[in-house]
Amino acid sequence: MAVVVETEDADALLQHIRDLIEDEQIKIWNFEDDGDLNYKAKQYEGIAWFRPEKTSGGLRFKIMTNPKRKGEFTTEVKAIFHGRFIEMLLAHCTGHMTALHPTF
Repeated sequence: MAVVVETEDADALLQHIRDLIEDEQIKIWNFEDDGDLNYKAKQYEGIAWFRPEKTSGGLRFKIMTNPKRKGEFTTEVKAIFHGRFIEMLLAHCTGHMTALHPTF
């Protein structure tokens, strides 16, 4: 499962997201030290996160699950993670991407 983003400059998009998080314009997502994007809503924190991977056409934000909490990664939670992440990208990053779509 992933969110695939088409962009001409993957590094610029990632930096834009980092800048928005640092400036607290995006408050519900954060970058971990390893580069993963974590959803900070308390009820979902630590269940899963997105790992950005560069592709030939942009970025794939692959969803990673915590093996210790895999039972909590239900269809509803998958939908929430994808929906909230896509919402953030559409609200803040449309100038840095040409298309996006979820995969499952």
